[in-house]
Amino acid sequence: MQKGKKALKNNDLDFIFSSCPPFTNHVIGHILSKHFHVKLIADFRDEWTVAQDKRRFPTQAHWKIHRYLEQKVIGNAHMLTTVSGAIRDKYLRAYQGDFSNKWHVVTNGYDEDDFAGYYPEKGARFRVTYIGAFYGPRSPKCFLQAANDITRSDFIKDVELNFIGWSAPLVQSSVRKYVTKNISINISGHIDHSQVIREMAKSSVLLLVVGKGGGEATYPGKLFEYLRSAKPILALASKQGVSADLISRTRAGIVVDPEDVAQIKNALQKLYDNWKEGTLDMKPNWAEIKKYDRRALTKELVDIIESAW
Repeated sequence: MQKGKKALKNNDLDFIFSSCPPFTNHVIGHILSKHFHVKLIADFRDEWTVAQDKRRFPTQAHWKIHRYLEQKVIGNAHMLTTVSGAIRDKYLRAYQGDFSNKWHVVTNGYDEDDFAGYYPEKGARFRVTYIGAFYGPRSPKCFLQAANDITRSDFIKDVELNFIGWSAPLVQSSVRKYVTKNISINISGHIDHSQVIREMAKSSVLLLVVGKGGGEATYPGKLFEYLRSAKPILALASKQGVSADLISRTRAGIVVDPEDVAQIKNALQKLYDNWKEGTLDMKPNWAEIKKYDRRALTKELVDIIESAW
């Protein structure tokens, strides 16, 4: 708050840009906007109360306070941005269409500079890589069960499953519980982002786990880098969610029910057979993928801001 006050006192600023989470950013932006009579742009990268069951708040009073603050921010903001049309639509329904002229969608994306010198490799093993954490509805359980159900000796010999991210202990316990075959599985913790890009390049397939419940309206941040990697994506996600829609529009991979082990198994076998036959190469919709280059998205945001002044 104090740094914001100092910046506004010492500079002639046209607007305040607040982004959440945490949602206190919007509260601070709202207070500063009202105090200094400066326009506010509120960026909702996650839903606030519209996605939260009242039971997740300590009391009904807590929920009402958060709802009140959310209404104040939305009502005062000169412009509202969010990362998906599904989140925007939730807010339009929650507020019965009020403020519809304020909402704009600017998604997450990838940084093209991260892919400087990037070259997809073809390895001697069928490498399936998951990058990121598991939490909430996102679990390795069904994928591991599906991989374990494939009894073909050539698959077991050729496959290599790689899990990279903060959830290494959870993955290790899941492997002990659900994998009985002699499958090669590598589990590592957090690694540098530059190494993440190299791991993508060495992979045959990239695994995306969205799960059911809570993830249908938002894109996992890594999805955009997955798209840019030019590697096939195996997505365990609701087919009604935004991730499935994006993968379909970009022709970037296969989407299966996240809890249907048989579906996951069949998709994994299909990808493996294509790899074995040398036909795994993607034919993505690059015109669509390039829309998610952060340079293009930044220009889109600038155009939206300029059009509103």
